[in-house]
Amino acid sequence: MTERVRYRPFTGDSETRVRLDTAPLELVLFQMRWPELAYLQNNNLDPIAKAFGLTLTEYPLYSFTPEMSFSVGPAGVQQQEIGTVHQWSSVNGKKHVSLGRTFLSVYSQDYRGWPEFASDLESVLALLHASLDVRFVASVGVRYLNRIADRDLMGRLDQLVTPQVLGYQALPAAAAPDVSLVQNLNQAQFMVGGASLQVRSGVMAPGTTLDPSVTPVAGASWVLDIDSTAEVGTAFDLEDVLKRTGRLSDTAYDFFKFVIKTGFIDHFGRRDLDADGDPA
Repeated sequence: MTERVRYRPFTGDSETRVRLDTAPLELVLFQMRWPELAYLQNNNLDPIAKAFGLTLTEYPLYSFTPEMSFSVGPAGVQQQEIGTVHQWSSVNGKKHVSLGRTFLSVYSQDYRGWPEFASDLESVLALLHASLDVRFVASVGVRYLNRIADRDLMGRLDQLVTPQVLGYQALPAAAAPDVSLVQNLNQAQFMVGGASLQVRSGVMAPGTTLDPSVTPVAGASWVLDIDSTAEVGTAFDLEDVLKRTGRLSDTAYDFFKFVIKTGFIDHFGRRDLDADGDPA
């Protein structure tokens, strides 16, 4: 895998690296999509997926769920089962691979930096290409889901992140003591160098979550969900996919660096000057 040129579209700062010793990062997810393939119709994916799963030696645990499609008509919203999503995970349940007819997802709940994640990704994509013969890539994306649930930190979020990503949380305290903000999600979309960056941030009510892979917490929490996606529309090339994903990861990381304050770094980690180190 070739070294990528780091991309800093928001801060313009390629030298300052934010290292977080205890990052509140719940999930990092990569997804690649491709068009419908003729030979994967009528449940033909199942035997191919089983053969693919046997090559995933780092993901020995297997499960599956129905893949559903939804349509809106005169009778309302209707759903139909269109196939199976095959899922494999590591023994500790922290790393996962999911395969459907038109997508592959790789995600980690134990993210240790871009180099390790990219290495895992490269291995899985090579095995996918050998087993499934995906010849065309429609899109690639990478997502970082951060969550803060500590009660003390929830009370001083304005010291951790910029007010623009706090939304109603940044309002002055209400006059009556029995007024509390239950839930508030802000959403924004940026176009960055031809890619789409979607951001959701705000307060989640107790017992709720933005993603079914992330277990809800008993109390209120604050989330920062950064999703960077690029339409590709080219033949599958492993190096190209990894290069594009690295750039998307850089975009998401730089937005994160753009909206956090020194209070965030003081609590979760430290700031270094290292032009050669990997920041994401």
